[in-house]
Amino acid sequence: MAIDHPELVRKLVLLSPGYNRDCLHPGILDGIQDLQPEMLAGTPFAEAYAKIPRRPKNGSDPPSRV
Repeated sequence: MAIDHPELVRKLVLLSPGYNRDCLHPGILDGIQDLQPEMLAGTPFAEAYAKIPRRPKNGSDPPSRV
């Protein structure tokens, strides 16, 4: 899109996923094993997660995308 329509793009962000823990910044996972769901209450992460529609527990509805 940025190449074909540069007038539509204000910022271009390049992202590359890591494939193992060696590529993470030192200390990024410190304390992750102690993380509890209630620690996220009231955070932007929890608010965004709450907006995601939930599927029924029986899984009867098909996935909306694959």
